[in-house]
Amino acid sequence: MNRSMINAANTMNGLQQQLDLISHNVSNSSTVGYKRQEVNFNSLLYQQFATPVDDTRGNEGRKTPSGIREGVGAMLVHTSTNNELGSLTTTKRDLDVALSKKGYFFTIATKDGIKYTRDGAFNLSQVDENSVVLVTGEGNPVLDENGETIVIPSNYQKISFTSQGELAVYGEDETVPLNVYDLGIAYAQKPALLMRDGDKLFSAPAEQGLENPMLNIRGQERSQIGLEQGALEQSNVNIGDELTNMLNAQRAYQFNAKSITLSDQMLGLINTMR
Repeated sequence: MNRSMINAANTMNGLQQQLDLISHNVSNSSTVGYKRQEVNFNSLLYQQFATPVDDTRGNEGRKTPSGIREGVGAMLVHTSTNNELGSLTTTKRDLDVALSKKGYFFTIATKDGIKYTRDGAFNLSQVDENSVVLVTGEGNPVLDENGETIVIPSNYQKISFTSQGELAVYGEDETVPLNVYDLGIAYAQKPALLMRDGDKLFSAPAEQGLENPMLNIRGQERSQIGLEQGALEQSNVNIGDELTNMLNAQRAYQFNAKSITLSDQMLGLINTMR
């Protein structure tokens, strides 16, 4: 196998992963709170093929090494999450809430521990005849700022959210709330450290020695949250951009595949020479 085939095969592997990631973004373009993933490529190691220097040819003052420098293709180094805001869609549903600023996340409890999400399509799940609990669409309990589940009296008449992330529950008298809860809102100080868990869940690294990227928002800091009731944040996937990236990746893949075909034809021609 010659070097051109090795270069093309290495690059095609990364391009295939990029196409898979683009397909995943497109399939989640309608997923509430989804953040698009991006790929980052880097060149693999180069090898220098030196040639003897002929001083009679006037090589004095040459700044580049003699010979040629040949690489072995490119590889997908890592994927990153684009945390830009998605568009806000008005639903007029009382239990739909959206975070209007990037970097903030709802704190929820799952069977695998504490997770974070931008999906504010909440529901109420019956606990007993006297109380209900605030949950996500998947049934995971939404936590308050103290890490406790939010249990609401089942005889409530109205639910209201404030821009500071407060949940007020009213009874017959809609001027005085029965209970007020502070939603568990966390801010990602270093979003690059967050780990993805599925399509719209994130978790903080559990390894010792790594800094926790999430900061729980309390007190006066809650005025910066910017919560909107009756709205949901849509995916930040731009279908036009994704299709453009897909076409570019496919063309690059085809180009490298053609390189392998031509290299194979050249080897076949050499083998048939007498």
